[in-house]
Amino acid sequence: MKLMFKDLPCYRDLTKEQKKHKLYTPNSSFDLSRLPPTEIRYDFAALIYDKAEKTSYLTLHIQRTNFHKLADFLSDSYPTIEHLTDVPLQDMERKLRIYLVKDESKLSYDRYRAELGKTYRSDNPVLYYLRTAYEYFLPKKEASFDENDDIWRIESLPFPVRDSPIRILKQVNFSRIKQAGIKKETKDAILYHFKRRAAKTVTTELSAMSYLSEYLSETHSEIDSLKDFNRKILEEYLGYIYLESSRKKDYRTELSALKSVFIIIGKLYEYDHLRGIFLKSDFPQQRKTIYRSYSDNELARLHEGYKILDKQTARLLLIHELLGLRISDTLTIKTEDVDLSDNPHVRIIQPKTGNALEKKLNPDLCALFAACIEETTNTYGKCEYVFVYEKDPKIPQQYSVVEYRIKRMIRKLDLRDDNGNLFTVGTHLLRHTYGKKLCDLLNDDSTIAALLGHKSTTCVSFYRQMSPKVLAESTKEVIDARNEKIKKFKKGWML
Repeated sequence: MKLMFKDLPCYRDLTKEQKKHKLYTPNSSFDLSRLPPTEIRYDFAALIYDKAEKTSYLTLHIQRTNFHKLADFLSDSYPTIEHLTDVPLQDMERKLRIYLVKDESKLSYDRYRAELGKTYRSDNPVLYYLRTAYEYFLPKKEASFDENDDIWRIESLPFPVRDSPIRILKQVNFSRIKQAGIKKETKDAILYHFKRRAAKTVTTELSAMSYLSEYLSETHSEIDSLKDFNRKILEEYLGYIYLESSRKKDYRTELSALKSVFIIIGKLYEYDHLRGIFLKSDFPQQRKTIYRSYSDNELARLHEGYKILDKQTARLLLIHELLGLRISDTLTIKTEDVDLSDNPHVRIIQPKTGNALEKKLNPDLCALFAACIEETTNTYGKCEYVFVYEKDPKIPQQYSVVEYRIKRMIRKLDLRDDNGNLFTVGTHLLRHTYGKKLCDLLNDDSTIAALLGHKSTTCVSFYRQMSPKVLAESTKEVIDARNEKIKKFKKGWML
């Protein structure tokens, strides 16, 4: 009783290039006969088939190895088991650990995280496979939304949520809020804001409330509702985060999120004291933005690093740099919006603002886009986006994947900036560098704003402050006046 690779969903509609891969082995199989001769074989057949709809054909070999190890364990330890969930997971996992030790297999492994430069301890993958399979066979909860749950799955909310296509939010967790009353009040506020604000903004508000809840549980355990919260307690909390806490350097965003939640809870529950509980002086003074950019030498080092990236990621970063976009703009470029005909250009819809802009393409960019589209089409077939997520080609490439690959590149090559520090993931610094170059060319503010995709020229001054040419031009009059004064006394000094 075998389940052949070639019969699984991930082996359908593969391209010629994919079939040339060394891990393309359609005649390999999952041997279900290694399981106990009961209904459990049909259970695992369904599991394997369903998982193969959401995974790459390249990962089947790893899954097969883990499945066969687990199947041998079940036949040895539970020869008559009908369904995996007939035995408590904790008991089964304990027996599996004993089985692995007797089989001289390691219970854990040291794995190196190249993107972090750290080593961490990881369980034997067979243990992970058991947990995943067990969770799959548990009775499925209804997809309907229940506000009383501590974990809300975004897909179950009864309305659409405004979310970034490159950072898809799957769930929000209220379990860190210990007080029952505050948890209920926060849920109502978060639900209200989910209907009106971007998901990232709402998660920031939930995080701020979670930190406040942790503080209250340690210092004011008698408070269960924000009805009993007052200005004195808020001042104590402000003193704590500014003087004792070291979570971050600047709490302005967190406090603004906290104030936003307080205002909504105040309106929903008629807690009038919450609406004006924050004072303007509670917030740290907003620092003047000073934009940073890459030097030519730093860019050269990064470009050398691109050579060890996969071709598609390297092309992505070059396109991102040459177009001067936000990373969300670059990752969401649609195939149909790239025109490589006689008047080559690309149309961009900015996810952050909803604005549209069009940029002309030079021969180098045309070649990069042509190669990207060709690789995506050859690997995944015709796709909506130029850069797609490998696990789900229907959506754009996820920022977390790009971030991981850049971090791994930096750590592997020990790439450092001009000050000797390791590079960070500076996808937005590439946009700053683009804006600085436009200023170096002495373009006017309207032109720079249009090329950056801004509706106004307000932010152009931040890019101009980085340009040495613009700085020289803007200070020329003052410097010339100073030099004239110096000339008057020069002869006296030279005597």
